[in-house]
Amino acid sequence: MVAAAGQAFDVLGPLTGRNVPDAVTHGKLDHDDRGTQLRQSQASAVTGTVEVPPEFRGIWRRSSVRYGTDRPTEPALTLWWQAPHRFIDVRWRFDSSSPEVDGLSLDRVMAGHTTYEEAGFLTWHHDIDSFSGAGADRSAVHWEGEDLIEVGELGPAPDGAPAEFTEVWRRMVSEQPDISDQHTGASRLLSGRVGSWTVEVAVPAGPDEPTTVLLECRESAHWSLRATFPPSTPGAD
Repeated sequence: MVAAAGQAFDVLGPLTGRNVPDAVTHGKLDHDDRGTQLRQSQASAVTGTVEVPPEFRGIWRRSSVRYGTDRPTEPALTLWWQAPHRFIDVRWRFDSSSPEVDGLSLDRVMAGHTTYEEAGFLTWHHDIDSFSGAGADRSAVHWEGEDLIEVGELGPAPDGAPAEFTEVWRRMVSEQPDISDQHTGASRLLSGRVGSWTVEVAVPAGPDEPTTVLLECRESAHWSLRATFPPSTPGAD
């Protein structure tokens, strides 16, 4: 279902089968043939970090996630915006009744800055995280054809060994997004823009208030997604 111009979708409704546009869920909005998490932070936080190489910049959409040796699935609309330093990552489950697994498959918004290691690692430093508060995650990345493969570790499995995950990403927009971070008192507005795409993350001043995300694509069929994420629970993951 593609929205009429200016229509907003409540993607966090309580019913199974969320109102996510077919054009997004079926990947019909891809802008190039390469195969999505976005992030952002304060200017002081990114000073002196190694720029993320151009091949990782743009808007990415996750096409699958796999836990250990499980079958790959994609339970959420997962979009990653990456600029030279900043990122924004927004995730909505297609089915609100589906299980939330270790922060990878749940309703979540993250933002901060990204650092790159030439050995083939990306680290996303979360200034904002609706799931677990500030933190960081580091993963190995490599290419398989047009797909960017991310391999990382979750918390220990029942046998005490780290549980590995694999995420497959495809780039939807290859142009470099402009990501800004505006502070008004204790509140923040993080904005990402590139081409016809816009994402805004409104972070309230109060720790008990929800974070609001607006995602828009002003193509020939203009649509938007709006969601509210509850306050983070430090230490949740």
